[in-house]
Amino acid sequence: MISQADLSVMRAQLATINDLAFDLNTAATGPQVAELHAALRSAVETTGALLRPGAARAGCRRHPHGPIDPVAPAGWGPCLLCNTARRRAGHASQPR
Repeated sequence: MISQADLSVMRAQLATINDLAFDLNTAATGPQVAELHAALRSAVETTGALLRPGAARAGCRRHPHGPIDPVAPAGWGPCLLCNTARRRAGHASQPR
């Protein structure tokens, strides 16, 4: 069964992917495409983690049972504890 937190993470990731994809045009740069690629990879990793038996909810090596960040930036992992540390350190735009 998928938890409400898992659904929130997946929906946020899909919304980010949607926004990034619709912002692309024929003049898209490498960094724009790379950002979309990172967001897609993160979404695939998140959904894949739900399929693995006994997988940690957040999928974080440091906090395997930590809470999920429902508004994790594209390219970041879903661990709320790690993302909070990144935000405090001032790395809000730097993916993991």
